[in-house]
Amino acid sequence: MKRPLLPFLLTAVALSAGPTTSSLAGELESAFAESGLRGAAVVMVRDERTESLFFGEALPASRFRVGSLSKLVTALLAMRAVEAGVAELDAPLAPPFSGWIEGPGEPSLAMLLEHSAGLPGSSYAEYAAQGDDLRPVDYVRSQAPIPLRWAPGHHYSYSNLGITLAAAVLEEAWGVPFDLLMEREVFQPLGLKDSTFSVHAEERVLPSWNGPQPAARWKMPVRPAGSLVSSAGDLQRLLEMLLARGLTSGGERFLSRESLERLERGETSAAARAGVDAYGLGNFAFWEAGRLWRGHWGRTEGFLSCLAYLPEEGRGFLVLANEADRKGMARLREAAADWASRDLPQLTLPPSRALRSRVDQGWYRNYSHDMPLRAWLASLLDVRRITPSQDHLLVRGWFGPAQPWESVGPNQFRAPSLLVATGCFHEQGGEIFWIDGESYRRSSFAWLLGELILFLLGLALSLPAFLLLLVAGVRQIRGQPPSAATWLLGVGGLLPLALLAGFARWGLLGEAGTLGRPGWEALSLLGLSLGGAILSLLVALLARRKGWGYRTMAGILLGFFGLLALRGWVPLLTWL
Repeated sequence: MKRPLLPFLLTAVALSAGPTTSSLAGELESAFAESGLRGAAVVMVRDERTESLFFGEALPASRFRVGSLSKLVTALLAMRAVEAGVAELDAPLAPPFSGWIEGPGEPSLAMLLEHSAGLPGSSYAEYAAQGDDLRPVDYVRSQAPIPLRWAPGHHYSYSNLGITLAAAVLEEAWGVPFDLLMEREVFQPLGLKDSTFSVHAEERVLPSWNGPQPAARWKMPVRPAGSLVSSAGDLQRLLEMLLARGLTSGGERFLSRESLERLERGETSAAARAGVDAYGLGNFAFWEAGRLWRGHWGRTEGFLSCLAYLPEEGRGFLVLANEADRKGMARLREAAADWASRDLPQLTLPPSRALRSRVDQGWYRNYSHDMPLRAWLASLLDVRRITPSQDHLLVRGWFGPAQPWESVGPNQFRAPSLLVATGCFHEQGGEIFWIDGESYRRSSFAWLLGELILFLLGLALSLPAFLLLLVAGVRQIRGQPPSAATWLLGVGGLLPLALLAGFARWGLLGEAGTLGRPGWEALSLLGLSLGGAILSLLVALLARRKGWGYRTMAGILLGFFGLLALRGWVPLLTWL
C-alpha cells in the first residue's frame, strides 16, 4: 500500500521519569515505517519504567477503538463483582437468563467469559446489527431464545454474545446499568478518564482506515465485547495494575492477586481441565518473541490493538493502531515484544515424556470455529491427521510435512516451534483433539476426502463453464441459439467462483473488511448462493437429453451447492 504524502513524524513522549531510550525509538520507528500503518501508539513497561511512543497520526491525547480488548475490561468488572459478593463465577445462570438459553446443560458466568458456554460464535447477523448504547440485558433479551451448539464446558468458541450475556448478568446482579457500573467499578478506581463503552464516542478518536478508504463505523450492540474507546495513557494504567498484581498507580487495591490469577487461568473447557493454557476470563496467552504473553488483542472497524504482559517478569507492552493492517500490526507487536523481553533469561524446552494417554489414530476436522459462516470452510480445509508413536504424535494437515508433537504431560502435547503445550486430547475417549484454541473431531477419511473432491470439482467447473458461455455466445451471434441447459450450465458453473471471490473481496473469509453488513455486497452473496442451487437443479432437469457430460457437470454443481447448504454456507441462515 502506498504511504500518504502527509509526512509521518515520530513523536516520543516518556510518561514516567527519564528519557525515552533511543534504540527503542529507533527499532519501533523502523517497524512502523515497514508496516505501512497510518498511526500507532506503543507503550512499553519494563523494570517499573514506562515509555510511550506515538507515530504518524497518533498523538498522546488520541483515543482508539480497541475492539476485543474490551473483553478483558469486562472480565475485570466481573472479578470486581465476585469480590464484592454480588456474583458467582461457577454457579449456573439464574433467571431470567437461564430461561433465555436453549440446549443441554447450564452455563456459568465463568464459561461465558472463557467462551466455553456452548454458545454459537460470532456471526454476520451480529455484525450486521446496529445499536444505540443498548444495555446488555436489553440486547440479550432481544436475542432470546439463544441456542447452544453443544453442552457447556467442552469446546471453546469465541463469542461476542457470550461476553455481552456475562455483562447482562452483572447488570442484573448489581441492579445498575452497564455503563454506570464500568465508570464506578473500573474507570474511576483505575483513574481512566478517556475511556467509554459508548458507541457515540467521537472526541479525539482517530479516523479509522481499512486500506485507502475510511472504515465504516459500527455501532455494535454487543458493546461489552468490543466497543471500548480508550487512550494509550488509560490503557497504560490498566497494564500497570495487571503487572502490580492488582494495585493501582495510587497504591489502592483494585483486585486481589488471587482474582488476577483466576483471570489468567482457564478452568471451564475440556482443554483447560487437561492442563493446557486455555483462554481465561477475557484473557488469553499467546506466543511472541519466544515468550508466552498474557492479555488480549482487538480488531474492529479499522482499528487494531494488543495489550500483553508477563506477570512474573513485570514486563508488558501495548500497541494501538488506527488501520486494519494486520501484517503491519504483527510487525509492530513483534518488535515491541522483542524489546520488552530482550534481556530475560532464555526459556528451556520442557522434557519429553512417554506417551501415557490414549490417543486415537485418525483424521480430525475443525469442529468449533467461531464464525458459523466460515466454519464449513475450516471444517473442510483445517484437517489434521494424528498418528501416535512412543513419546510423540505425528500431526499433519492436508498439505505439508508431518510435525512431531512431543508428549510433555498427561494428554498434553507441544508443537515443534513452541516451548509450551498447545495441544491435548479431551476426556471424551480421544474423539476430540484440541489445538491452540480450536476443537477437532475425529472423522471418516473417506467422507472428508469426498467433501474436498466435491468442493474442488465445483470450483474446477468454472473454467469450462466460462468457455461454454463463450461458445454459446458465438453460436447465438451466428444464429444457432444454444439450448437453455447450455446457458444455465455456463452461468451456474461460474457462480461458485464468483461466490468465493465475493467472500474474499469483501473480507468475509477472515480478512479485515466489511464484516458482512447488510448492503449490496451481502445481498449479492445471498443471490449467488441461492441462485447457484436453483440453477444447478434446473440444469439437472433440463440436461436429460444432453448426454453424460451435461448430466455429470449438473450433478457436480448440485452436489457442490448442496455441500454449502449442508455446512450452513448460505448467508440467509446467519441473518435469521
